[in-house]
Amino acid sequence: MGLSLGLYLLVMSLTGVALVFDEEIAASMDPQLFHVRGTAGQHVDMDTLIQSVRATYPNKRIWRVYAPTTRRDTYLISVEETGGFRTVFAHPATGAILGELPRDSFMSWMWSVHADLVSGDLGRRINCTLGLFALVLFATGLLVWWPGAAGWERALGVNRHESWPSVTRRLHGAVGFWTFIFLVMFATTGALYYYGPEFYRALALVSARSNPPEAWSDPALAGKSARPSVAQLIVQAQATSPDKTFWALFQPMSAKGPVQIIMGPIGNDLGRHAWDWNATGHRYMFFDQYDGRLLGQWDLKNRTVADFVRSWVVPLHRGGFDGFGVKILWAIIGLAPALLLIAGALMWWNRVLHPWLTRRSRSAGA
Repeated sequence: MGLSLGLYLLVMSLTGVALVFDEEIAASMDPQLFHVRGTAGQHVDMDTLIQSVRATYPNKRIWRVYAPTTRRDTYLISVEETGGFRTVFAHPATGAILGELPRDSFMSWMWSVHADLVSGDLGRRINCTLGLFALVLFATGLLVWWPGAAGWERALGVNRHESWPSVTRRLHGAVGFWTFIFLVMFATTGALYYYGPEFYRALALVSARSNPPEAWSDPALAGKSARPSVAQLIVQAQATSPDKTFWALFQPMSAKGPVQIIMGPIGNDLGRHAWDWNATGHRYMFFDQYDGRLLGQWDLKNRTVADFVRSWVVPLHRGGFDGFGVKILWAIIGLAPALLLIAGALMWWNRVLHPWLTRRSRSAGA
């Protein structure tokens, strides 16, 4: 199984390590999109910002708008596009469009390889299924490694004075042991990218997830009065949440959809992958798009087990929590499958292939 999954694990290991730093790589390649001068003072009026985006993308729908963070000076806007969305950046003081992340970059290709093996939904299903097979590989590897109650402590490291086949075997076992929990976590959280719905339905039997209230705009109100501006809705949200700041805006996606404004602490993300949708400190507020009525709000103060599990799946898989140091640690541990593959292949050579080639050579010589 290890040899069969070897290439897959190698690809997941190397692409995963690179993608841990995806946001930092994007910021270094296009720094003008993330960091600008002249950002002191008031931020641009939200309606002005939206007009600026619509002027640049006249036939595209604005999906989401994210406020500047401690690591990103600019507004980040998701503009709907066929087959996905454009990630657009705007100046925080003027609303001028600074540009967008390239959709067909090398890193986007890396994402496609790591997420769905460049094969869409079918590739994601295969990818996540192979991740479940990897769990079997890790579990059986731990059983094979077990040296017995009397010798398990000696098996936690490597004795460099032994022969190189013994060093290889001990290195394989030691790396597998010390990274076992992380490898299981990577494989499990990765598999949930496809098998998540089935898992969460099973989890609901034990713990129900907190859901936002149903909030719908009333299309019958269309045209009866002037629609409220987004800026007015943000002011209203801030008045009800003086201890929080504007975090994000979700535009209505249908005639009945509400305007969703999220208030919370200022984030520290650079791009579009590190946001904690279920952060305890966030407040989700829903407004009627036609008359500006507050339809409801949602605070996640007391999380259920299901809330906790769901909110940690992506941060644990990507190392997107608690700073850059965690990303470095995740990248180092993420190289473990590649090291295990190399050591395992050498072990297979020593135990199987080399003896077989030797016997065949002797038989041919005789």
